[in-house]
Amino acid sequence: MKSGDLSRDQLAKMQAAVWPMLNYLLRLNRRMNQVFVPTDPLFRVASEAYNAVHSLNVALHYLACDALKAERDGPRQLKPPPAGESA
Repeated sequence: MKSGDLSRDQLAKMQAAVWPMLNYLLRLNRRMNQVFVPTDPLFRVASEAYNAVHSLNVALHYLACDALKAERDGPRQLKPPPAGESA
C-alpha cells in the first residue's frame, strides 16, 4: 500500500488522532522554552518530537487535499496531442 491509496476518511481519522499529540507537544515546547536552556537534552528531544509530528500532520493535510482533488476531478483522461504534433 502507498500513502496515495488512503481514502479521505482514513486520512481524516489519522489527522484526528495526530492533532491532540501535536497540540500537546506545541504547548510543552512553549512551556519548556520559557525555563529550559536550548542545549538541554530533554528540550531538544521534545522539540524534535514536535517537528516530527508537525511534519506528519502537514503530510496528512496535503494527502487529504490530493484525495479531495482526485474525487472532485474524477479519473484523468489523456488528451490526444493537437493535429500535426507527435506524442
